[in-house]
Amino acid sequence: MPTPAPAPAGAGGGRRRWVLPLIAIVAALALIAGLVIWAPWVERVPKVPATVRAQSPTPTSVVIQWAPPITGPTVDSYSILRGGAAVGSVPGTATSYKDLGLVPATAYRYSVVAVSGDYRSAPSAVLVVKTPTPPTSEARLQGTWYVDSKVLTSTDPPPAVGRTASDTWKLTPICKSGACAVVLSGNWTATPIKMTLNRAGGGAYTGVAHPAIFRCLPNKVPMPDTLRIRITVRGASMQSQTWAVTSWSGTMSDAVQETPSGNGSHCNASTLTASLNAIP
Repeated sequence: MPTPAPAPAGAGGGRRRWVLPLIAIVAALALIAGLVIWAPWVERVPKVPATVRAQSPTPTSVVIQWAPPITGPTVDSYSILRGGAAVGSVPGTATSYKDLGLVPATAYRYSVVAVSGDYRSAPSAVLVVKTPTPPTSEARLQGTWYVDSKVLTSTDPPPAVGRTASDTWKLTPICKSGACAVVLSGNWTATPIKMTLNRAGGGAYTGVAHPAIFRCLPNKVPMPDTLRIRITVRGASMQSQTWAVTSWSGTMSDAVQETPSGNGSHCNASTLTASLNAIP
């Protein structure tokens, strides 16, 4: 029986020479991968935004600006906090945010947080911003008012000069917010009055109506007239987060046409003016 040929010298040693380096390379690659994944020296938490400041504040808005971090990981977005709660977010390339819908004459506290992936920076230093107080002329005219009136001139009494009256007027804005025209509903000398008062600038409102306040006797024929009212806002303050009128005064004039009484006579044309002073 033939004897098996011996293995070539060095065959097993050759396999060992390349197997061991391969194992070392795989181990090194695994170690490198582990270090990359763990990499405790790689920063993941973004730096805190700096130099937070306010620009262009209005009674109802403000622009918040900040300086981006110059080191650390790339910022994906910024979260803007007002009073500690997030109110908006902008991309990491932005350095400002406009906050809208604020209340006039009110202080707000802002801070900015940088976001990188799942990591967030600490909030920036708190910036306190107070929205400006609007002009009195921009106050919202609304609500129920007790109106004292006093006749100043009258060409054909009644009513006589010096006559006073107190009536209740309701002023209803025709817009949802801010200062705008209002609808006046009320009475004067027991006659219902309804008119639209339009803004005339400088906190003034004017309107015209034809309520036929007076009657021509003895048949009580309504006398056609033109009633004009002008009121001016005098004071304003914050009321339930609304910049609202707190006081106003004004004038009222009525031009009455000559009117046949129905029995062959007539009532003369006349005019009157009266002052108005409102109490909320």
